[in-house]
Amino acid sequence: PAYSSRLVARAKRVFEFADKHRGVYSAKLSSYVCPYYCSYSGYQDELLWGAAWLHRATKSPVYLSYIKVNGQLLGADEQDNTFGWDNKHAGARILLSKSFLVQKVGALQEYKAHADGFICSMVPGTPTDQTTYTRGGLLFKLSDSNMQYVTSSSFLLLTYAKYLVSAKKTVSCGGVAVTPQRLRAIARRQVRLTFLVLHHRRRQQQSRA
Repeated sequence: PAYSSRLVARAKRVFEFADKHRGVYSAKLSSYVCPYYCSYSGYQDELLWGAAWLHRATKSPVYLSYIKVNGQLLGADEQDNTFGWDNKHAGARILLSKSFLVQKVGALQEYKAHADGFICSMVPGTPTDQTTYTRGGLLFKLSDSNMQYVTSSSFLLLTYAKYLVSAKKTVSCGGVAVTPQRLRAIARRQVRLTFLVLHHRRRQQQSRA
């Protein structure tokens, strides 16, 4: 408990510093971190992501108020459907949707709606499906380091399924009711395919050695 309190206190200080000195970290470090680790999505998603976690960790109304006041400015309703190291919007929406679904925090309803949109974009066969899958069924987001998006998206599918079970809800994807069980099935398939891809790559490396 003492160490946890220390971490939360430090997280608050880091968040206050980041909020006070807003800007893209790579602006001053471009020669060192670009092009691979430039902040292409900006700093806004990290502030929203940080506030969401501090809201969960502290249960303080301060962070809920911050999210309500700053959410739109920080891109709460941007239509992005990737979750990775550079863009945390989808993760923040999923995290904040728990407070609406489970803790009944009505002020966060819009985040649940955006979380639904992200989740529904990955459910094949629904009117809202916007995700490309390979012929073998692997989720495909971007050609560069695609596996990070497979694993992070699978994680969000499983997390949202857990929240839906707790709230005894399903998600409506263009009028199609999608159950937590279906979300888990999609995630499990992606995990199995990830294992197969990694196993195949390892075999290739061994054969070349």
